Amino acid sequence: MNISVRGILFSSLVVGGISAFVVANSSKEKKEYTKSTGRIEYLGKTYQHLPTRHKGDFRYLKINSYP
Repeated sequence: MNISVRGILFSSLVVGGISAFVVANSSKEKKEYTKSTGRIEYLGKTYQHLPTRHKGDFRYLKINSYP
């Protein structure tokens, strides 16, 4: 197997660029999130037919004023 230094360098730059893009676009300020208020109607580990797998790994919350 012939691995060139240029190939490794190019791959590293591509992965680094994608990582920087993901980190920059995934960070939000608290004020950028949507605020929902209302009374909690349901809180549990299952909701209707969800989850189909990995039961107990998720939590579901239903608020009466949220569509």
